Amino acid sequence: MFKRIIIIFLITFGIVCNVFSENQINYTLPDFPSGNYYDSWYELGWAEIDISNECIIKDWSIVYTWITDDYPEDASFYVLSPSLTFEIIASAQTNGTYTVTSSLFNGESVKGLWVFWIEDKEGNGGCRAVNVTMTIYSDSINNKEANMISFSIPDSPSHYEKNIPFMMPESERQALIDFYNSTDGVNWSNKANWLGENGTECSWYGIVCNKYKRTIAIRLEQNNLNGEIQESFSDLQDLVVLQS
Repeated sequence: MFKRIIIIFLITFGIVCNVFSENQINYTLPDFPSGNYYDSWYELGWAEIDISNECIIKDWSIVYTWITDDYPEDASFYVLSPSLTFEIIASAQTNGTYTVTSSLFNGESVKGLWVFWIEDKEGNGGCRAVNVTMTIYSDSINNKEANMISFSIPDSPSHYEKNIPFMMPESERQALIDFYNSTDGVNWSNKANWLGENGTECSWYGIVCNKYKRTIAIRLEQNNLNGEIQESFSDLQDLVVLQS
């Protein structure tokens, strides 16, 4: 169940949307939660926003404060756009406040699910992002639209949802199973939930799904994979990110 929110210069719990000019919209994410993690989206539910407006992105930036332990090289900060464009925001950064701009999203619609996450290869939760604000620039935002910016805050990450009426195709499930078997999944460092019953595929460690339960990313870096990818891997037709 999504919490539907209409923003009219209203601050609400979670994510805040502010309009500073007729061609700039800011989205402020909640601060990163405490806790140990390898993948903050998969394990802690941080963070995603669902934007309903359809303006076209002219430019994109993000400002954040990075807090790390003595091992900043362990963590990386990522974003995935609704068009499934993948960007590394930061990697191995030391403490500080940073501004990152990207042209990768230019020309895309802002509408849809934006996903932000941090990966910590040691799993100790030593790195966090706070005061995170994403800024969208667009010539197609006018004053009327800017005063009625709507988006939703999911109660939980999309790959935790249990009531979505979509199921992963059997061919895609089998491709993941083949991938597990051909890369010595039994000896992976983390194989949580893998080979579970039908309908659990999006909870398998390292698997990221869209809202239709299609695999869009496999993130198994530093997970002791050994072997060769099988031909069935081509059945993962929506896959845009592979880290292994």
